[in-house]
Amino acid sequence: MSRQRLEALSTLTVLRRTRAVDELVEAFLSTGALPAKAKADAAHLAVATSHRVDYLLTWNFKYLANAEILLRLRPVAEQRGHRLPVVCTPLQLMGELNMKAEPIFWNSKP
Repeated sequence: MSRQRLEALSTLTVLRRTRAVDELVEAFLSTGALPAKAKADAAHLAVATSHRVDYLLTWNFKYLANAEILLRLRPVAEQRGHRLPVVCTPLQLMGELNMKAEPIFWNSKP
């Protein structure tokens, strides 16, 4: 199984950090939608955006899978000729999110 996973990974394209990515990171951070401590998250989104990735999968609900933040970042990307990828969790992408399940409380106690 490990060999099969490594073989599958070997076919993937590595997305490089470029000047355009760095400029997009700074633009995302300058909106105030993301705090400075979320620079790595801004970079993750900027790489995906700059390289025209269709979907960005994440479990990061605080900064990435956050509709309010993405709403503020979308115009920044569009002003630079980009479009944001669809940002969602793997479960949302696969359509396996069980809406009847108990609510999940992130960073808080129920």
